[in-house]
Amino acid sequence: MNSITIDRVREAVRLRKDEWIDFCRRLIQTPSPTYGEEAVAGLIMQEMKKLRYDDVWKDGKGNVIGVINGTDTDAPVINLNSHMDQVAPGDEKDWPFPPFAAHMEGGRIYGRGASDTKGAIAVQTYAPGVLLDIGIRPRSTVIATFVVEEEIWGQGTYYLLEKGEVSFDLSILGEGTSNEIMLGHRGCIGIYVTFIGKSAHASMPSEGHNPNIDAARFILRLQEVQEHLAPHPDLGRTTMTPTIYSTGNISRNVIPEKVMLYVDCRQSLEKRADLIGILQGIADELGIRAEVSVVEYRKDIEKISDGFSTPRNHPYIQEAQNIVQKTLDREVEMGYWRFCTDGRLLAAAGIPTFGFSPCEATLAHTYQDSVSIPLMEESLSCYPFFFLEMHKTVNMR
Repeated sequence: MNSITIDRVREAVRLRKDEWIDFCRRLIQTPSPTYGEEAVAGLIMQEMKKLRYDDVWKDGKGNVIGVINGTDTDAPVINLNSHMDQVAPGDEKDWPFPPFAAHMEGGRIYGRGASDTKGAIAVQTYAPGVLLDIGIRPRSTVIATFVVEEEIWGQGTYYLLEKGEVSFDLSILGEGTSNEIMLGHRGCIGIYVTFIGKSAHASMPSEGHNPNIDAARFILRLQEVQEHLAPHPDLGRTTMTPTIYSTGNISRNVIPEKVMLYVDCRQSLEKRADLIGILQGIADELGIRAEVSVVEYRKDIEKISDGFSTPRNHPYIQEAQNIVQKTLDREVEMGYWRFCTDGRLLAAAGIPTFGFSPCEATLAHTYQDSVSIPLMEESLSCYPFFFLEMHKTVNMR
């Protein structure tokens, strides 16, 4: 590796251990629901300044941006991306510890947002500072972007890319990977199917047309149809899962005029038009009167909602895997997230993207939400070598 040894980096990480643990706990202790990230943003900016970032600011959307300039213009500019917003804690009685206490037990820090993605924010914030502590600047310029509104279709990252205040050659996501490397995920599109019926008194069903029956036939056929969709070689098969069902009725003795069904679509090979065609095709096949409409978060929802898959043989991926394996002295697997991330936006903008994080994906949005301190220490030991060892390469998509 570089002339800086792994042991020297590990020692620098250990010397700051109380600080990065405390920082992670303060992040968790500060609630940051979507649209309410301002207090956490302030904490991050203070920490960046303490760690001697060259530039720290907040953009017009509320994203925090911190820059540490590299020494080599031929090295790739590396982006670290995690989100500041966290989902609601739910019923606090279901938690083993209060969700905003950042309780420490068994080598873990517990609390809402710990695994999604405040543990990663702590690591990514401190990682460039580890090199500065050793007295070395990174070869790569490092641009940390901690974004708002990820939980509502990645509006913070979308704004970041749309405004173009910063640009980079490679992005590393802090979504949970358990210190493995994640290469992508399926897309996510929400589609409403509205079944049109004819209202009548429930005692006289022959006088109306019950859309509940149409919806039942449709759901059963949907299960059959999607089993025949071709699988993506990496991401697997598209799934189309009914989740929300509403008649809008307030009277129990009235056949509803219509039924609205929400279908959660996680697509791999198919695009938005394909999914609409599949759903409309089922209705037409069954002779059902139905209207199919995409949930419009933005006009260009298809770009926002597509998945991505960074090739395993991409030079950045090969270098990253080699760095992590050498640093941790073990085999490191590559895989794919089951859920959506802001990586789809970065990849759509032509930026090679992968995930590397101490957070554990299975804990996100659960009452066991927590982050492992040993995994954080491992991750912090790897990141500095990304900044020293990566080589600029031609984009492969």
